[in-house]
Amino acid sequence: NGGYPAPSGEPGGKDNGTHRAVRVHALFGSDELAAASPPIQARASAPFVLLNAADAKALGVAAGDGLRIEELNASLTVAIDDAVAAGVVGVVQGFGVPPLAASETPVHLAADPNYKPPPAGDGNVIARG
Repeated sequence: NGGYPAPSGEPGGKDNGTHRAVRVHALFGSDELAAASPPIQARASAPFVLLNAADAKALGVAAGDGLRIEELNASLTVAIDDAVAAGVVGVVQGFGVPPLAASETPVHLAADPNYKPPPAGDGNVIARG
């Protein structure tokens, strides 16, 4: 599955319509201290979730759409990565996103039609200051 952990529990990782949320760390922005640094903020992406294409299609979302995670009371930008196992959603840590209580936390997901993505950093910026 490309390096992302396969979920435990029922095959496919789904229990009663939920997905298993696993923690994902971004190169820029997941670390608490680095996220407060203006040069890192200028480089960091918007907060995101990772889904495989089949799960995204089943949820009615595409890359760049908003996906609501009920248990975190948050909506994040969808990124598609087929290395993510079916039934698993990778949730970026940091960026002001509420932390997951534990890895493989069961979560309820829904497309967020009112989602407005927060501004992301400039991917071409190495440092400012």
